Amino acid sequence: MNTVKNPHITIFENQIELSLGHSYGISSDKQDDLISVRYELMKLRFKQVLFLESDISVLPTMTVLEYLVYMTKIQRVNHYYATELQLLNLLEAANLGYISLTAMQYLTKEEKMIVGLIVALFSNKEIIVFQICDYNFSMSLLHSIQYLIRTLLKQTSVLLVITMQPNLIGICLTNVIFVQDKKINYYGSVTLLRDTMDRVLYAIEHHDMDMMYHNLLEAFPLYEIRRTPSKIYVMRTTTERDDSFFLHTLSKQGIMPDHLKFNHGKVKHSFQELIELHENFK
Repeated sequence: MNTVKNPHITIFENQIELSLGHSYGISSDKQDDLISVRYELMKLRFKQVLFLESDISVLPTMTVLEYLVYMTKIQRVNHYYATELQLLNLLEAANLGYISLTAMQYLTKEEKMIVGLIVALFSNKEIIVFQICDYNFSMSLLHSIQYLIRTLLKQTSVLLVITMQPNLIGICLTNVIFVQDKKINYYGSVTLLRDTMDRVLYAIEHHDMDMMYHNLLEAFPLYEIRRTPSKIYVMRTTTERDDSFFLHTLSKQGIMPDHLKFNHGKVKHSFQELIELHENFK
């Protein structure tokens, strides 16, 4: 009995084994690093790799549904291709039904890329590279991408997504590779990244940010209080999370935020921690 082997890729001289059936986000705070990653992955150009790097410009007058039927027939796997009804149901389930009868030329560039992703996920390619550094997907489209990957990604394929949008990785993908200065700074699951690297506990907004910042500094000496122009972040140091203690202290000290958000792990915050650690150890 033949065992299917996991594919390998090389990024900056590091060989990485990819797990079939999984998705990987490759990101950085510098676009130059991701351009370098793209060139590394270009070495993979063989018949089992599919690169999706720009929005679709062919067959512009076809509707999305017509295009998907046409493309899945062309690349049918084991003589199977999706019917028009199956593809329509897929678009509806992914909250993309509104584009099904729209001509390709009238889609946004992000919507075109999602149509391209659907076609790619129907293929029999072992590695699919989705290069979207210059794209910014709305929250609604991110959830559509999440559904499509979970529904269509085969157990015989791997999806690599090159992106500078942390939310895309956090919502849609299972693993992450974060690179800085042509080195891999983190490689592992998205869940582990959020659990270990995101120190933000609470995000606070107030009409008097100066007053709120100083009140929080006095009330929570064991936490790190970090201020940005629009928010104040309460961050853990060595102290474990204790929501009851935090809310009780706010009430006792008469501290009343205009808006308080509980954070339970974000890729964006985790990347910021990785960036700061990297800068500190240069």
